[in-house]
Amino acid sequence: MRNAVHELIPDGRRENGDGVFRTVKLHGKKDMTELVVHVSGALPRSEELFALLRRHARGRATWEDVRGAAREESSGWVRFQKELGFDLIADPMLLWHDHFRPFAERWSGVEVNGLARWFDNNVFYRVPVFKGRPGSRGGVLRDYLFPEQLVGCRVKLILPEPFTMVALSERRVEVDPGELAVEVARLLAFEVRQFVRETGVSVEMVQLSAPYVVSRRLGDREAEAVSESVRALREGTGTRVLLHTFFYPLSNASDWIADSGADVVGFDATVTSAEEVLSTGLRGEIAVGIVDSRSSRVERPDEVMGLLGRLVEAGFSRIHLTTTTDLDYVPPQVARAKLEALREIRAAYSGRRR
Repeated sequence: MRNAVHELIPDGRRENGDGVFRTVKLHGKKDMTELVVHVSGALPRSEELFALLRRHARGRATWEDVRGAAREESSGWVRFQKELGFDLIADPMLLWHDHFRPFAERWSGVEVNGLARWFDNNVFYRVPVFKGRPGSRGGVLRDYLFPEQLVGCRVKLILPEPFTMVALSERRVEVDPGELAVEVARLLAFEVRQFVRETGVSVEMVQLSAPYVVSRRLGDREAEAVSESVRALREGTGTRVLLHTFFYPLSNASDWIADSGADVVGFDATVTSAEEVLSTGLRGEIAVGIVDSRSSRVERPDEVMGLLGRLVEAGFSRIHLTTTTDLDYVPPQVARAKLEALREIRAAYSGRRR
């Protein structure tokens, strides 16, 4: 590390008495930096749940059978995040087949079509088809998550970034893609408001998963559509928004990402350097996808100290440590080890280990 070991600042949420670290504040050369930890995507299902889903697809199991098994596994993942001292808790999204399908299957004016490859991965998603202006009666989040397990937690909801959803869809409606993305953002905000109202879950942050916006350099109108969608989510929900990018370098969005309107921007540290982050003009808060969701290799704290030290040196007031994306690319036991790695990275950087 280039700078000295950072001193822990006394904080009531730092440690719960059994050595589990909570929010950690660090002294950098410029300002005090806070480290917070949460996951940025879906967690893996067990082989048993996969088998049950296959039986359901063949008509040999009911949806309630699937929900019951998923509820039990979900409870374990939520409990594990709490045990690790994560600052925000996310539903593991075990009922989500892909980022878009819960909404594409339930919203009016939208349906799903054939399979398409999810970027350069060996996984696929059902292509949303916009046949008309989308509409919603709500209830999607309530039906695809397990809100009873999230009550009393500080919660992060993980949603598709609207322009990514529109760009990867088939559009049979005569409407500008940017305008359609803003409509999707408003519907997502409606879903969040209804979810909070009906369940009592305390949502502190909404993450918009946004790989498309860094997959290439967007044009000015496209970038503005992303920003308008972010603003629509913030205004429609009253929550902080994390625009989380992955798979591609953040530098592809260097000319507009600092003005996106997001409270926090996230980047994939497997393809983006600290220098690229700083060249965007981002300051204040940053989310670091520091654990590679697509690799079975578990990260060691010493491998990431240089990157974290560089961000602290740059004066970021809060650094969110998270995964690059969904951890369902790896088996459950690997995913657990990677979540533990997030905890260990924070503990190691604070100068203390469990």
